[in-house]
Amino acid sequence: MGREWRDFPPKCGHIRRRRTICRERELTGAPVRGASSIASSSRLPPNAIAPQRDCTARANHFSDSSMTFERDRADPKTADAAPPLEHCGLAAAIDLVGDRWTLLIVRSALYGVTRFDELHATLAMPRTVLSNRLKRLVEGGVMRRRAYKQAGQRTRHQYVLTKKGVDLALPLMALMQWGQKHVLTQTDANAIVSRRTGEPLQLGLVDNAGSTAPLAEVQFKPAA
Repeated sequence: MGREWRDFPPKCGHIRRRRTICRERELTGAPVRGASSIASSSRLPPNAIAPQRDCTARANHFSDSSMTFERDRADPKTADAAPPLEHCGLAAAIDLVGDRWTLLIVRSALYGVTRFDELHATLAMPRTVLSNRLKRLVEGGVMRRRAYKQAGQRTRHQYVLTKKGVDLALPLMALMQWGQKHVLTQTDANAIVSRRTGEPLQLGLVDNAGSTAPLAEVQFKPAA
């Protein structure tokens, strides 16, 4: 049985451009003109099958995942697309705290490192970068400045997490467990344990009734 043209790597620039045109036109429902000429003009193996004119047999992005996003499949413009960025909480969070230095500042604050000099020494980041990130976190309501004064010194400020900032603990712990599982190689990495029992804890999903839900039951629902 012949292989579809999509099975072959896009070694030629005109093949990549043609695939881009197919993607744009399949989303709008427009027919693909000259599809039969692609196989003859491209360096495809002899047993390759030329692409269909409507170019609509594209695999669903979620075909290999148990999680899905509830989409309006009657609308070709949204039938196979991610939700708009303005309706995505993840996109909004990344815009505020998504860069490396910001996440490391929040991580340090969760461990109790809140003074400017301590953050600078712990993270080894440029002072100007640290100052800019702290300013943005304060403006975003993730941190607030708290005055303190040591004997014989002028009044300074430390940066403590607000409730909004403390709420980042769960997603950061989830990211921490992901890194320990998929990135780190040592077996003695830091663990999250119960303060009461000392047993390891894993983050999971629960519904409003408190029942746990497996990842296979997750479905992303668009904004109304």
